[in-house]
Amino acid sequence: MELVSVGDLDVLYATLFDAHWRDVFQVLLAWTNDWPAAEDLTQETFLRLWRHRDRIDWQEPILPWLLVAGRRLATDRFRALRRHFAVAPAVQFHDDGQLERWLDVQSALAVLSPLERTSVVLTAFLGLSNDETARVLDTTPGAVRSAMSRARTKLGEA
Repeated sequence: MELVSVGDLDVLYATLFDAHWRDVFQVLLAWTNDWPAAEDLTQETFLRLWRHRDRIDWQEPILPWLLVAGRRLATDRFRALRRHFAVAPAVQFHDDGQLERWLDVQSALAVLSPLERTSVVLTAFLGLSNDETARVLDTTPGAVRSAMSRARTKLGEA
């Protein structure tokens, strides 16, 4: 691991922030389906990068590290929410139709792998192309197309 001077590290960090903030945010938005939470998690991801700056190999691509760190933060958030709602009152739906639609969407998405679910959210809901989705997920456009195909099959069966 090559050492980076403090001044160079400040510039490198700012450059990486500018280059990857949107990608990290979009993936976390896909995972959480909650804009404010995705913003908070994205900021926390970059804070985590800064806190671990002395352990980072700055010669390696940083986006995969950011996405893993963000996913771990989102997972921690989900666990905290699950604990909270385990003791909190149940969510109130205004009519049975709302509950049924929510359960339908929830059960349909539950059959998808994380790559399939994230690909569907990024392409179908956020309107990203397969190439853009692949860049965000650090994979190939072919892997995204394959994930989307599997997701369509699974959702068609759900």
